[in-house]
Amino acid sequence: DHPLILVPFYHLKTLSGHEIRLTSLHLIPIEFENGTRKYLPARNLRLGDQLIVSMNNRISRSPIIHIDLQIHQGYYAP
Repeated sequence: DHPLILVPFYHLKTLSGHEIRLTSLHLIPIEFENGTRKYLPARNLRLGDQLIVSMNNRISRSPIIHIDLQIHQGYYAP
């Protein structure tokens, strides 16, 4: 039994129009220019970081152009 509580979520938008909402510790892969990937918590992402996205049935990357913090109802996971 985990109560529903108000939780801060990071809302990310990429240049390609993709959007995602993640909790601060949620890991997401970013890709560097040389093709290497690193998993970072959402709270460490910065504008310009390249997220891996699907465009036209192909895996590509797109830079983050917008980051904001929103409060949503969610599960608490200690």
